[in-house]
Amino acid sequence: MHRNIENFAKLSVAALAVVVLAGCSAWGGGNESAYAGSVSPASKGQALSAEVSAFLAQSAEFSSRSFPNSYWGESVDVTASARYFAASGRYCREVAIDTATGTQSGRWLTCETSSGQWAAVRPLGRTLVAQ
Repeated sequence: MHRNIENFAKLSVAALAVVVLAGCSAWGGGNESAYAGSVSPASKGQALSAEVSAFLAQSAEFSSRSFPNSYWGESVDVTASARYFAASGRYCREVAIDTATGTQSGRWLTCETSSGQWAAVRPLGRTLVAQ
């Protein structure tokens, strides 16, 4: 009888672990559109225009520039954080995207591709802070 209770307890714990893990994978960490306003998340490595790529490659930390057309929409201001070497083996920068009306529409992770062009990788939920 004791062995049956022990087996039932082990099976219950295993089933609970499966349910929890399945729930976490289905949840996906939250609604990504909440991080980016009306901009939908990029597929892995959504290529950015040559103009935006040049800005990200050459601009100083916390530089801003307006773009009439970009992946994030029309008439946006892009503010780039410091460039850093990521664990993925490429250079990345966080960017803040502001609309022409002055409202912030999101923060994104951008990374340089092997061809030297920059790509929007994913929206971010944390704040870009000058240090």
